[in-house]
Amino acid sequence: IRVIWTRSMKDTARYLRSIALKEQSKVERKPQIRSEKVPLQTSRLLEFIVAGFPNINTTLAKRLLEKFGSLEAFFNASIDELRDVKGIGKKIAEEIKALITASYESSD
Repeated sequence: IRVIWTRSMKDTARYLRSIALKEQSKVERKPQIRSEKVPLQTSRLLEFIVAGFPNINTTLAKRLLEKFGSLEAFFNASIDELRDVKGIGKKIAEEIKALITASYESSD
């Protein structure tokens, strides 16, 4: 939780009003998909990318990267190879492959 300091009650009221007006405006905002900062270390960045897949947490991301060693090898892995990783069953392996092979369609 962020604490925002103001100079007076009147200043606080103005600030709250500006926040309320901004939230109630009809401007459409795109939702932020990830809120955590992008890591600077390559190994952490690779984990961050793999953990972005549905049903893949950091632990599974590390296991996948330990098995495949690179994003390229992970992306090229077969469903059976993915299933060799502890915690990855048929359903998750199929979801990973479906996402890797999916075509991008812009929603704009």
